[in-house]
Amino acid sequence: MRAHYHQNLDPPAPVVEVSFENPLTREVSSVYCLLDTGAYACHLPGSVINSIGQTDYEPCEIEVVGGGIIGTRSHFLSVTFCGKDMGELEVVELPEGDDQPLLGRDVLNQFVVTLNGPELTCEIT
Repeated sequence: MRAHYHQNLDPPAPVVEVSFENPLTREVSSVYCLLDTGAYACHLPGSVINSIGQTDYEPCEIEVVGGGIIGTRSHFLSVTFCGKDMGELEVVELPEGDDQPLLGRDVLNQFVVTLNGPELTCEIT
């Protein structure tokens, strides 16, 4: 799969489409996520999670940029990326006001990801 960098970000960064399914309601939302090798799991805004219905979740804490720790919720959603069903994974709800979905290492480590910054493209195999 070849992806392009989102040029409205500064600096530009690769963004890919990922589908998230609520295993309880079977509702699906496909969103564009920033590839984030610093994130251990996928992260979604609460609005995206709410759009697919009530989910099972657990309270959790995450470290945010700058070193602070905040409380949030982790949900268990089915994830599909690059045509591959990744199964049910932990998906962390982003704090209020943070609306950039992230594709984390839990998914990325199952692929070879080649970034080509000069051409603003990304190859995922």
